[in-house]
Amino acid sequence: MCGKCIEGCFLAGWRDGTYSFDLMQETPDFMGKDVMAAHSLVEVVASPGSNIESLHNHDLNFSPMMAWAAWIYSQNTSFANAELTDYQFHLENQRAKRYAEHSDWAELTLLFPEIAAFLDTLTLGQVGELPNEKLLNEIETCLLFIHGDGFYKYELITSMFDDEGIFPAITLSDTAKPSVFVTHALEIFLLTEHLLRYRPTSWLLRVTLTVDLTCDFDSFHMAWRRYVANRIFSKLTNDEQLAFGSTLPLNTIRAICQRNANDKPLLRQMLAIVKKCKGDEQIIPEQLVEHIKALLLK
Repeated sequence: MCGKCIEGCFLAGWRDGTYSFDLMQETPDFMGKDVMAAHSLVEVVASPGSNIESLHNHDLNFSPMMAWAAWIYSQNTSFANAELTDYQFHLENQRAKRYAEHSDWAELTLLFPEIAAFLDTLTLGQVGELPNEKLLNEIETCLLFIHGDGFYKYELITSMFDDEGIFPAITLSDTAKPSVFVTHALEIFLLTEHLLRYRPTSWLLRVTLTVDLTCDFDSFHMAWRRYVANRIFSKLTNDEQLAFGSTLPLNTIRAICQRNANDKPLLRQMLAIVKKCKGDEQIIPEQLVEHIKALLLK
């Protein structure tokens, strides 16, 4: 069991393009504050009308991802009250974690020196500033590396049930590093924001989003994939949207629809994608088709 099995619980908070915990069947902290933050902080930020105080009011201010949220709000003039300096300490705390003994990030520091230098001196005001081609190349490569470079391995497993015999098991390459989406989600989000500023339709980033990374309950990976996919979709042509959308899990497609509930042309694109889907581990395609049709009728 992994974090993907509860993704839908938190996505239930979306209705008509806005997000509210009141719409969830469970209380948002039903699995603890860390899980709540991993699955809902990004959704709250993506909801129109939210602000940094919304996160404080929901007791999410403990999360390092508050620094990313403050940066997002600072990009909108209506949220100019987001004081970035108040959240800079999260970057400093994350730097200490990167250089701690047995850090999940240690290998990435050695492999990607441009990223290491960038993160070590980064302030929130510098995210998306000063383009550097070497850094952008490293960010793309690093994100793909975290996802095992997209390579899967196959093993033949003997079932515990006699009548099932031997069957293939598919797992992501051993080089994948899903743990960094728990311990270093802030770095991943800020690096991604920097990349999206200069390469908004990055091909390597699109490839990375198609990789199904195993997730702990408190992993930000699912939230990251939903958020980034939505950002990229808005920059693609219709044909590119259809091709890209066909490579994504249906919960990600569902999230894009929820964020864009009033965008009828985009919803029609999503409907075409889901109608061609043969199956999904989390959602029955026919149910999502009906959901999108309902949004189109509003």
